[in-house]
Amino acid sequence: DLPLTLPHKKWEIVLDYLCFEYYYSIGSNKAATQYFDKVNNNSSNLLLFNHIGIVSKFLTTKISFCYEFNKLDLISDTLNTDKMLLDVNDIHTQISIKVYNALVCFYQKKYKIAINYLNETLNEFVFKDYFHEFLNIKLSLVYFYIVVGEFEKAQASMKIITRRIRM
Repeated sequence: DLPLTLPHKKWEIVLDYLCFEYYYSIGSNKAATQYFDKVNNNSSNLLLFNHIGIVSKFLTTKISFCYEFNKLDLISDTLNTDKMLLDVNDIHTQISIKVYNALVCFYQKKYKIAINYLNETLNEFVFKDYFHEFLNIKLSLVYFYIVVGEFEKAQASMKIITRRIRM
């Protein structure tokens, strides 16, 4: 804990996030849970600190953490960007929020809404220079199509992925 008078006190949430990621990655569940609670309770302005560390990764780590430790009630709602503070010019964070919302809908078995979130993301943003993010979204979309049983759309998406890899 930092003293309240330090100017770095506002960055404490980022330090807590990094500690959470570290302890979660090494399997220290007690410490990870402690830092997860601190970060999750103050996550409304966390996404403003993406210039310090890639804090938008917290959204996907949060889903896996909650799923692993049966805290699914903490991921029950999709994120409303009106209630969160974020930089509107930070495209990575906006993409992360849409992918998070798609994963939340998927875990709630709202498959069509999850597919719509991913398709909307692919249509809204240009992934010319972000091949790995494009690949992540497309493969998630293929998996969602397979779960729903729309194998033709999954195959078409795989063809797009294959063509993009060859380029």
